[in-house]
Amino acid sequence: MADKNFMDELGEMVTNRSFMGTVLLHLRQQQQDNARGKSRMLQAISENDGVTNSQLSEILDIRPSSVSLQVKGLEFDGFIERRESQEDKRVSLIYITSKGRQALEQQSAIVDESTEKLMNLLTEDEQVELTRILKKLNDQLSDLDEDDEMFNGPFGNQRGFGFPHGRFPGGNPFRK
Repeated sequence: MADKNFMDELGEMVTNRSFMGTVLLHLRQQQQDNARGKSRMLQAISENDGVTNSQLSEILDIRPSSVSLQVKGLEFDGFIERRESQEDKRVSLIYITSKGRQALEQQSAIVDESTEKLMNLLTEDEQVELTRILKKLNDQLSDLDEDDEMFNGPFGNQRGFGFPHGRFPGGNPFRK
């Protein structure tokens, strides 16, 4: 099994918005892939049980209309359920179901298995060295200021892709 420290460092690095925004900006459209989006939303719901559509929109930084569409799909598939708020009958709260938790557990097991297969390609010394390098990158990324030149592209600050809900001023420069 892969070293726990390595997994922690790798996980921290790939979930760092600054890192992902800088390195993967050109993949923005692919990240809207429906299956990945549903998985990401289900994870957010599991971490914020009883969340509203508008809260999900803020958490995931996606358009409210996209949230509504994905929530309907997850509800149809039985991964979540919506319940009326006791405080405000106009508000629906979203909860993960046991089927949804089971799907996340299966996904996690697949990721763990894939990571273990990948790590088995490296020697123990190489795994330790890779963990050290990832820790160094994570430490440096967490110390960067949002105004750092690394995040300033042709449209200004691009931390976390830099554009609300993937909208680019003047159109998407990657589709020209």
